[in-house]
Parts: sequence; structure tokens; C-alpha cells
Amino acid sequence: MNRFFFTATLLLFSTLLIGQDKVTVLTVTGHVNYFSGASNIGKRVLPGQLLPTIGFLRCEEGATAMLVFEGQRHPMKSKQELDLKKLQKQKKKGNRLGYLGRFLNFIGSSVNNTEDNDKLEKHHERYMTSVGGVRGFAQAEASIKTFGYLSGPMGGGRVTFRWEQDKQEVPFYQFTIHKEGEKEALLLAKVRANEVSIDLDQLSIAAGEVYHWQVSAQTKAGEELSTVEVPFSLEAEALAKLLTGNRLQKMKNAVEQGEEELVVLQQLSEKGFKHAAYSKYKSMLEQEANNLLIKRLFASFLAENDDLERAKELLSGIQ
Repeated sequence: MNRFFFTATLLLFSTLLIGQDKVTVLTVTGHVNYFSGASNIGKRVLPGQLLPTIGFLRCEEGATAMLVFEGQRHPMKSKQELDLKKLQKQKKKGNRLGYLGRFLNFIGSSVNNTEDNDKLEKHHERYMTSVGGVRGFAQAEASIKTFGYLSGPMGGGRVTFRWEQDKQEVPFYQFTIHKEGEKEALLLAKVRANEVSIDLDQLSIAAGEVYHWQVSAQTKAGEELSTVEVPFSLEAEALAKLLTGNRLQKMKNAVEQGEEELVVLQQLSEKGFKHAAYSKYKSMLEQEANNLLIKRLFASFLAENDDLERAKELLSGIQ
């Protein structure tokens, strides 16, 4: 097949050359080539590629593209050439982008933070400082670290709880779940790995009530280790309403083909369903393992949820 459909995203405020903003390709069908001006040989536009506002783009016959620059769309059609410097001269006509503008800003910020691992790490440091750790509780005080996408409202089903600690080896970890305000554990399990998979629907968990999960361990030297108490709740009905509701459908209808699933990801994160967003990112990557856009968005999401090392692994080899 000679027809390709790539979904990429915008970058609003990064620079490739001094004083030059970048243009991002949002979608591409067919063959679109970038010419820097210094060479007559064009380079194929790829998902997530960030272009300086110099040179030009050419859509080959039958190809189309959608560019984004400073929050605005710039469509291209078959056999069209565009001098990218012209985009700098086009001024915004007010700020009436509404939801679409917020959506583009969400995507742009996420990808901007994943240009390279150094930028990702700085973003992680800024974000975690501003929120004070996972959902604001004192993650820095814990000797075992957990991740933000394993807190807050969840849709139920099987959840793999993960944690991380870089101290001495421990014989086993003790994993517990208890209802907020109650001392007796609803679930207690001993595990040797740094994760455990639990089907929440098989537990006596009341919908809408707050529960906490926690991991503790003791090293061979007798040092006590533990995570913070991580709050979560079962909100299956609310999640279903979000995913099937008219509001989300209208939002999906307002964007271009290929962007609908990104709107879903944005809404899941905005409404606090971070574990559902995490699961969707994983599912999307399983279906499109080489999708650069999804990798960068997922890396930004992981960094914002204190899973920096996995975020870096995801970005390795894609720059």
C-alpha cells in the first residue's frame, strides 16, 4: 500500500534554532516531504517530527497534511508546496479555539516535553515539585516509590499494582488494601516481585468509597521500608458515562480523523481516571508499536506520574 496515515502532534514553544518556533505535522496521508532549503533532496515527514520555520513542505500527488503552528491548523492538499516562513507572518485572529485549542495545547505540551530525555527529566522535576508528589501526598518521604496512575478513581477489573525501591533486597513485600478510616485489612498478600495483580471486582469494595493500598517490607538488615498509603476508589459507572456520553462524542466529532483517541486520553486524564488512561496508552502501543506520537505522549504521562525510568525507556531510540 502506498497510502499511509500518520497521526502526529503539535509543539508550541520549543526551538530548533535560535528565535525559531517549530511547526508540527498533525496528520499526513500519502507522501509529504520536507526540504530545508540547503538541499534539493526532500526528507519524508514522520510522526512526531518537529520542523523549523525554514524551508518548505511538498505534498506529492494524492497526499494531504495538517500542520499546527502556534495553536492554529494549516491544511495542505495534493501537489501543494508551502514555504514554512509564511506561517510566522500569519497572525492569530483572536483566541476563539474553545475546546479544540485546549486539546491542541494538551497535546503540544506533552510532546514538547519528550523531545529528548533531558527535557523529559526537567519536565518531571518541575511537575513533581508543583504537585508535591503523587496526587499531592508526600511521596518523597516514602522508602518505596509508587506511581500516580495507580491512585484515584478506577474502573475496576484487574489492576497490576507496581512499586519501586532501590535499597537492599528484601525477602518479600507485604501488600495491603484497607478502607479509609478502618484498620482491618480488606486484603493482605505477601509477594516476592515488585508488583501484584488484583481483580478489584472480586473484593468487597463499595463503589465511590475511598480505599488505600500500601506496600511494606523489611530488609535482611532489619530496615523497615514502605510506600505511602495510596488512595483509590471504584468509579466504574462514572467511567462508563464518560466514555459513552454525548459530551465526549461531540468532542471526538469536532476533531480530525486520527485524533479521536487522543481526545479520549485527554479527557481521561482531565477527569482524574489516570489508571484508565494508562491502560489505554498501553493498548494503543500494543496495536501500533512504532507510533512515535503515542510513545511521546505516553512518556510525558509516565513522567507526570513519577515513572520517569519507564518514560525514558519508552523514548530510547526514537529521537
